[in-house]
Amino acid sequence: MIHKTTWVSPDHLTENQIDHICIGKRFRRPLEDVRVTRRADVATDHHLLIARLKLKLKKNWMRTTTNRRKYNVFLLKDPQTRAEYKLNLANKFQVLQKQYEEEEPDLNSLWQNIKEILTSNCQEVVGPKKRQQKDWITAETWGRIQLRKEKKSATNNSRTRAFILFLLRFV
Repeated sequence: MIHKTTWVSPDHLTENQIDHICIGKRFRRPLEDVRVTRRADVATDHHLLIARLKLKLKKNWMRTTTNRRKYNVFLLKDPQTRAEYKLNLANKFQVLQKQYEEEEPDLNSLWQNIKEILTSNCQEVVGPKKRQQKDWITAETWGRIQLRKEKKSATNNSRTRAFILFLLRFV
C-alpha cells in the first residue's frame, strides 16, 4: 500500500490514491511499472508518481523514390485554361512529331520526350498544387481565448470581498 498512496492528509491519518497517470492505447504494452516515491521533497502533501516505460524503437527507413509533383488540375475546369492547355500541348506535340518523322523513334527516348512535354505543360499552364492546412483554431476561438484571459486577469487583479472585509477590520 505504501507504493499506491499518493496523498496524505495534514493530520497523517488519511491516505488516498488520487493522482494517476493517463496513457494512450499505443503505450499500454510498454508500460512496465507505476509507483509512488516518497523521497521527493517538493513541499506538498502529494507524493511523486513515477511510471517506467520500455520502448522498442523501430528503424526509420529512408525512401528511395522521390515524391511526385502534384498539379492543380482543378483549374482545368475553367474553359479558358483548358483551351490554353490544349493549344500548348498540341503545339509541343507537333514539334515532336516533326522531329520523329525524319528518323525512326527509339521507344525510350520517345517516352522521355512525351513525359517531359506533359510535365512542362502542366507546370506552365496549371502550376503546382499548393498544400493548404486547415487552421485548427478559428479566429473566433482565438477571440474567445483572449476574452477569457482578460476576464481571468481582471478577477485575479481585483480585490475580493473577503480581502476588503479583512482590510476593514484594521480601519
